[in-house]
Amino acid sequence: MTAEPRSKAQRRRDTEHRLALDVDLWVATASATGEPFLTPLSFDWDGKALLLATPADSPTGQNMAATGTVRLGLGDTRDVTMIDGTVEVIESNALPQEQGD
Repeated sequence: MTAEPRSKAQRRRDTEHRLALDVDLWVATASATGEPFLTPLSFDWDGKALLLATPADSPTGQNMAATGTVRLGLGDTRDVTMIDGTVEVIESNALPQEQGD
């Protein structure tokens, strides 16, 4: 590879572009005892927060609720952006219908 590394500002623009256009990402969580779990999920981005949907009783749902943290992988293998975040559990009936759909 001979291309120069992108600037931090360009990398951010590229990530925001992916957030606006992509629909899936990888979600990494861990149980309270440290057991890792990785799953792909679809997402919605409103420009400030990512909305993920998974059953509360799934390993991912249980892990996110128990630990309150998540690591997301967005993009292709050779150009992945890792996003660490805190989790807010929202019941699906608390969302506006257009967002829940």
